[in-house]
Order: sequence, then C-alpha cells, then structure tokens
Amino acid sequence: MQNQGSNAFDMLASLCGAENATATPAIKMVGDEKERIAFEKLLQKRAANRRSAQLSRKRKKQAIENLKEENLDLKKRVHILRHVPNLVIVFNVEPLTIDFASDAASEMLGKQACEMEGDCIWDYMDLKSKEMLTVALAKSVKEFSETTQAAPKTTTTTTTTTTTTTTTTTSKNSYSTFNGNNNNDNSNSNKEKQTHTHNISEVEVELEEGEEPLFSLPLPGTYSLNLLASNQKFISVSAQGACSFSGKNCSQCVLSIRPSNPALAAAVATAMATKTTTAPNDDSTAHSSNSSTASSGQIHCVSDADTTSSNGQKMPASNNNANRNVSVEGP
Repeated sequence: MQNQGSNAFDMLASLCGAENATATPAIKMVGDEKERIAFEKLLQKRAANRRSAQLSRKRKKQAIENLKEENLDLKKRVHILRHVPNLVIVFNVEPLTIDFASDAASEMLGKQACEMEGDCIWDYMDLKSKEMLTVALAKSVKEFSETTQAAPKTTTTTTTTTTTTTTTTTSKNSYSTFNGNNNNDNSNSNKEKQTHTHNISEVEVELEEGEEPLFSLPLPGTYSLNLLASNQKFISVSAQGACSFSGKNCSQCVLSIRPSNPALAAAVATAMATKTTTAPNDDSTAHSSNSSTASSGQIHCVSDADTTSSNGQKMPASNNNANRNVSVEGP
C-alpha cells in the first residue's frame, strides 16, 4: 500500500516537473523576442543617426563652399571699389558712421581710407553740404514712401537690373532720426500718395526666413559738396549716390565723389590707375600697401615729372601749375 502511494506521488511530481519544463522555454522565448525587437529598433535608430549625420556634414560642406565663393566674390568687388578713380563712401544712416571708403581718399583728401571708417560723415562736410545731402536723402525717402504706398497690395514684384518696378510694402518712415535739425519739412512727407512709378530696383539676393526685402533708389541729381581735407581746407567736389532700403527704412547711402577741379580729378585718376596696375592679389594686403601713407596729411601740387626719393617721398620737380598732380606726403 505504501509503495503504491509513493509511486503515485512520484508520478504526480514527474507530471508537474514536465509541465514546468515546458512552460519555462515559452517564457524565455517571449523575453528573447522583446530583446530582439528592442535591439532592432536600436540598430534602426543608429542607422538613422548615421544618415542624418552624413546629410548634416554634406550640407555643412556645401555651405562652407558657398561661403568661400561669396567671400571671394566680395573680396574682388571690394578690391575693385577701392581702386576706382572716384572716391566711394558708404555710410550708415543710423548712426551716420562711414562704413567703407575707397583708396581714392588718400589722393583726394590726404587721409587713409581705413582712418575714415567709423567717423561721422558730417565731420568731412561744411554746413551747406550737410543741408544739401540731408534734403537729397529726405527726397529719396519720400519718393520711396510714395511709391510703396501707391503700389497695389495684390501686385507681386518682378525685377531685373534695368527695369522699373513697384513694391507692395507700405512705408511709414518719418526720417526723423537722420534729418536732425531739418526734420520739420519732412515730418508729413510720407502721408501723401501718388500714382506714378519711380525707379526703385529690388536687390536680387537670397533672403533668410523673416528678413525684409532690400531696395535701392538713386539720389536725385548731382550735388556740389565741399569735403574737408587733412590740411583743414575744403575741396569742391561733385557727388552722386544711391540709397539702400531694408524693408521700410533707409539703412545705407553710397556716394560716388569726383573733384570739381579737372586737374585734381586727372591727378587722382592717374594715381589710382598706377595703384591698380601694381595691386597685389591678396585683398588684406592690398588695402595697406595701396593706401598712401598720409601721416602728415600735407597735399602738394607737383608736376608730372616728379621724382621719388629713397624714403618714398615725392619731390616736386617744378612749380608749374598748368600740369599739376596731387600726391600725399609720406612719412
């Protein structure tokens, strides 16, 4: 009887053991499946990260190449602007500081272009020239405001370098920050509307998201200005220019200045032509080497047959005023 009970117990124990043995692999298979799925997701995530990193490196490389090309193009343009016969000055409307000056400043005003950058534009003009330039800028702002207000808001702008266009932006620039003492006549200049079209050209550049479009408008006419040279004497010049508008505001103004005296203009053109032919390729050294060393700032009238001493000074050969050139005394 006891043997039968033990046999039955052993049989029951074996059955329970067999059941547990079959249940454990099932649980283990479920765990392996979850680990496998998690591992596959991890691999997919790593592959996606690698692809994203590759695309990011590719875009970064392309952006660097584009920046290099743009930088080289800008260097070429600046190099050309620095060696044109006319004096090119770019100044900011706010706060009226000179942002760029060509190397003709050393021949025309006896001052290096790098020394002029950052100075106030009014420091180089007399009162009459200030008033004349202020009125010209105010007219340009008024013309831009009238054109943008008169343009239909449903019209889209298509521009080229030679066509006359209208824009769809509404300008309310009162021009009070630039005009200073003469803003009484222009406080209500933007309230009038006209239907005629002006020569406003849209600058064709790629704008980032949120940036306002850029427009340029030439200053009306040619202006006779007086510029202060390094010898504290005023030089009579004729100037033409253009205004650059960023959205609704006038941001910068460009002036192309030429001496009114034909002899001085010819002398500056000859000097700049000589510098242009000997200009180095590197723009960083072109500015320093091509700019005249005008430490003393004295302007001399010398003849065409002037000689050069060992220290770089130009020595006048005669006092003939018929054919005179302008040079700047070196150190």
